[in-house]
Parts: sequence; structure tokens; C-alpha cells
Amino acid sequence: MRLQLRGDVLDGALCGDAQVRWSGDRAPTRDGACWRWTRDLSAHRAEGGWRVPLSVAIPRSRWVDPDARVTVTADAERPLRVSGPWGADGESDPSLFVWEGYVVVAPFSPRALRAAGCALNVAPVGATAGVDDGALDRWLGGAARAVASLYGRFPGTRLQAVLLPGPPERGVAFGLSSRGGGGSVLFVVDPGARDLSGDWVATHEFVHLGQPVLDGEDAWFREGLATYYQEVLRARVGLQSPEAAWRNLAAGMRNVDGDGTGRDLAGEAEAMPRTGAWRRVYWTGAALALGLDLALRRDPTAPTDLDEVSRAMHALSTRSPLRAWTLDALRERLASSAFDRAWAAVVVPALRGGSPPPWRASLRGLGVDPESGAIDDRAPGAAIRRAITSRR
Repeated sequence: MRLQLRGDVLDGALCGDAQVRWSGDRAPTRDGACWRWTRDLSAHRAEGGWRVPLSVAIPRSRWVDPDARVTVTADAERPLRVSGPWGADGESDPSLFVWEGYVVVAPFSPRALRAAGCALNVAPVGATAGVDDGALDRWLGGAARAVASLYGRFPGTRLQAVLLPGPPERGVAFGLSSRGGGGSVLFVVDPGARDLSGDWVATHEFVHLGQPVLDGEDAWFREGLATYYQEVLRARVGLQSPEAAWRNLAAGMRNVDGDGTGRDLAGEAEAMPRTGAWRRVYWTGAALALGLDLALRRDPTAPTDLDEVSRAMHALSTRSPLRAWTLDALRERLASSAFDRAWAAVVVPALRGGSPPPWRASLRGLGVDPESGAIDDRAPGAAIRRAITSRR
């Protein structure tokens, strides 16, 4: 596939025998052996160039051969460069036509990092060019290693990371992961930051890259897992102390008690992009993730814990990278007597009855004060707490 940007006009061409069925009213036209399209990008100017959703830059498909090979050549007039969800050699995959992502065209000097078996293609846009390679490696490399400790490997062999300048004194203010073309994350970063290794956003977003794609009302589950693991995994690889991880979990779970907009959890998750009630959704999900982890670890018949469940989910995502799942369908594939018992005990009351998960009792049982985050090693569950956040 070839993308050429001249001014505000993007010309695209897909040639060869790739098996793609187009959808929507922005389908390309056939021209001999190629499909061709043109896009006006004037509405997408940003960062001294353009930030273009994949759904604008590349036609969407209702079906694409999951085994198709996709190579992208992207050109823009100097001094502009192009960053997209493909490798330095242009290698991408068919999810480019299915899931969202971004093509960023701006003046930047690309950086190449490698961590946990993944090639990280970094585009530091604007003032973020001042973030040096050592800081990038400690930050993004550390997060990649943390997530690899969960899945057994990083979820992907390449990653597009776009750094956009953000407000000062905020570190990493925002992150957004996408699947189109593989893995990509947009980060909004304080360009004056000298050390980003204490950030949790990259770990959170990288956890998402290993999860199956879930429907909107089930966002509490995927966001809850990522929120729980952003603290646990960073402790496991030494990016923060176990004590800090439990303090952060205790502080975050106090958002569970907020009533958001009064919807039940599934309704709150589906409405979250409109209402902004993300704290209740993310942290109620994290409290439920903790509850599931504890129920599995305490079940003498369970051969698993939440780590194993997450690895099983990642395996499903890897085998079916173009599939969107409902939570019911996903649970059916993950079914086991132990997992079903844990789900019934922990999740069902929160979904059906609207009861907030008993996160305070869970933390106290582990020896974590729910208000201060202080640790008591005499608690009956102290050994489980240590096992959850121990170095790997």
C-alpha cells in the first residue's frame, strides 16, 4: 500500500491480490490492478502537520484475509515525516483496515528502541523531541518489560509510539492505545520532563494491547484489568516498590464509592465517553479484578490465578486479532469451574445488584489499610499480598 501526502491531500493505493471487501461510502475505486482513494485532510491539522485517524486515511473493510501481508510506503514533503502503525520496513498487518489507529505527519526525528523483544518506533512530535533516549528507554522500555512479565512476552513485535506535547509538570498526562495495523499508542507528555520512569500510563496502555477487543458496555472489565495491573506489574519489575503499588491501589479504589452518574456498572461503562465517569468505571473494575485474583488464589481447586486468565485472554486475542468479543463470549472461552465460581462470587453481585465490590475488606485481609495504604505483615493474607507484587 502506498500513501502520499501533498498539502492537505492524501492519495492512497492498494495494489496486488489482497482479499479485502470494502464497507461504507468511502470505499476506494478500482484502477487496473490497484484500488485508489483520495482524502482531504484539512480538518486534521495538528502539531505543525496532520494527525489522521486510520479510518480517514485508509478505507475500512468489512472483511479482510487475516493472513494477508501488508506493506506500507508513506511519503510526505520534507521536512515532514510520517509515523503510522507499521514497522520501519513498512510491515503492517490486515488489522490496518479494521481497527482504529493514527497516521501522524509532522516534523520529527524518529527514535528506535528495543525492549522485551519489541521494536518501538517512537515519533517525538514538537517539543517532545527534548525527551532523551535514556529517558525513553527507562519509561517505555520499563513498561514493555513489565507487561511482558504478565503475558510471557510483549504483545507484539513492533509498536508505534507517538509523543505529543502536553502541559508542564504533568509527566504523562494521557495515553490512548489502538490496534489498527498492530500496536500503537499516543502519549501526551510534558516535554520538559527529565524522568518518566514513575509513569503508570504506558504500562496501562500496553496491557490493553494484549487483551481481546471488547464491546463498550464491557469496558469496565478491560479497563479494570489494566488499572489493577498498572500497579502490580510495575512492582513486579522494580519500577516501584510493592508498598507504593498497594498505596496506589488503595487510593484509587476510593473512587469506587463515588456514584458516578447513577447508572449500573455496565451502563456507566458504555456511557463513559459521554459522561466522563471514568474513575468509577476504571477503579470499580480494578476492585473486581483484585477480587477475582484473590478468589482464584484462595481456591484450593483452582489451578490458576488472574495472571493465567490474562494469558489465556491474550492467546485468544492473538489467534483471532480481527474479532470483537462480548464479555459473555469471552467468558465462555475462559470457562472453568474455579473461574466460574470466582465470577459468581465477585462480579455477579456488582453487575446484577449494583453492589460495590467489598474492596476495603479485601485490602484489610491482605494487610493493607484502605485509607492510608499502610502495610501490616501480620495480616492473614500477607503472604498472598507479597505473592501478587513480588519481583519476577
